[in-house]
Amino acid sequence: MALSPVSKIIVAAAATTLLVGCGLVDAVRGRSSSGGSAQPAASTQPAASAQPGQSPPPAVLGVAGPEAFGGVAPADTGYFADFSAVWAGSFLDPEPAAKAAEAFRKSGLTAFTVKKTLVEKKILSRPVGDYHLVLVGLFGELADAQALGRRLQAQGRIANWQAVPSDNPGELAQAAAQTAPLTARSEKTVAAAQERAGRPTPADSPAVTGEGFKKLVRGRYVGSWRDIVEARAEAERLTASGWPASVVSDSPAGGGWHRVYLAEPGDRREYRASPQELESARASAASRDGLVLLADLSGLKGVWGRTAPDATRSDASACAGYSRAGRAQTGLERLVGYVPDAGQLIVVKPVNYAPPSGVVDKVARPVRAWWSGDDSELTVAQAVYGPTLFNRSEVMARLRAFKVDADPAPLGPAFDGLGELAAISGRKTVALFSEFGRPESADEAVAALGRLKGQHGANLNLVVVYGDADDRGWRLAEDLAKAAGTSPAWDGCRLLADNLYFEKFVKAVFRR
Repeated sequence: MALSPVSKIIVAAAATTLLVGCGLVDAVRGRSSSGGSAQPAASTQPAASAQPGQSPPPAVLGVAGPEAFGGVAPADTGYFADFSAVWAGSFLDPEPAAKAAEAFRKSGLTAFTVKKTLVEKKILSRPVGDYHLVLVGLFGELADAQALGRRLQAQGRIANWQAVPSDNPGELAQAAAQTAPLTARSEKTVAAAQERAGRPTPADSPAVTGEGFKKLVRGRYVGSWRDIVEARAEAERLTASGWPASVVSDSPAGGGWHRVYLAEPGDRREYRASPQELESARASAASRDGLVLLADLSGLKGVWGRTAPDATRSDASACAGYSRAGRAQTGLERLVGYVPDAGQLIVVKPVNYAPPSGVVDKVARPVRAWWSGDDSELTVAQAVYGPTLFNRSEVMARLRAFKVDADPAPLGPAFDGLGELAAISGRKTVALFSEFGRPESADEAVAALGRLKGQHGANLNLVVVYGDADDRGWRLAEDLAKAAGTSPAWDGCRLLADNLYFEKFVKAVFRR
């Protein structure tokens, strides 16, 4: 269909999106109150319309309030919608719009297309034509859509965007239909992660060959010597192998028996480690590696243990099929399923909101209290687990007992509080899962990481995973990854949707 000169001017004012490489560059003329700006781009393609035999286009939706892309907006129907999405691009034809949405879905994001009639809103409103809009995310909170839009723009995936309301039920039905395969795959990912991580630790693993291995063999009675020199020599040999030992004498004067314990001085428990346990401990101590799961529970929305968002989508992740808490939990559980069974020390440490009273890490606890089994002053959700030899079922039980904290907490004190790393003699990997929505500057967090690196040197490996971060949070994640010098920051949503990407992540964690 040939366009008149007036029609060409109108079409040129409308949003046209170009697909460049793996990202999207939106060439919308002008700017919006919440988006960026771009250079004008013209199109001479005819406006798309419903073909014979196809369903009619969905009911159009009014933007009712926000400035439009270059003065162009969906036609107003006179009501507000309950959900918001990121308007990431517009196409005259459905095929390129579908390809653009699929590019977002490949990284795990909720993305779908809708057909709308755009109108030019200046002094008078006039229709521009029918366009196929690409919408990303589906949130119950406008602020969440705006945060996603800012991050996608900061990452260079879009050059312009607008947070817009989404019609119910028309567009919600389309969103569900177009993202159904990805949501089904998300459900399978959750089930597979839980099944793999829930498998019992092999019977011959050091973690289950004796009670001593469940707590680093500390507190175990080793043996008794009449000669204090021999007792001390045995204690020194064990300590040199990485298993701190002490001597407890019956008499300060040196008479009686001198007992060696794998525990700190003063521990007089009388249960004995078997020779097999001790021999295995000596053999593996010198080279044992450790993994710290630093699970930032602050700033998360949703209920821990429930994967999908609620009906209001107030806790929805941009990741299709997940709430924010569900996405974080699944990411942790999926990684647990790939932790090597033999010789790996594990620490599971949550990070919660730090009140302004100066208590910077309310989950910190003396390791000695954990060794003695003293949980009297701590809830299960707050307790640090480990360091101990890896036992998959125990780690999963601790992860599932976590509780989220809606208030964001700073990361600097969390890095400063990683005293558990001192118990790991080999490579020390810290896998940080976070929303990066904290009230601190990047300099403060990077400085705390620098102090941690100064303590542990080249043995420290920090792996950073960001969730539903905004542009500022994503940049903080990138800054920390760059300061760590190990690997770039990892997209927590893509880790659940892209198996090849996840495989590279596992290799980065365990340096395989």
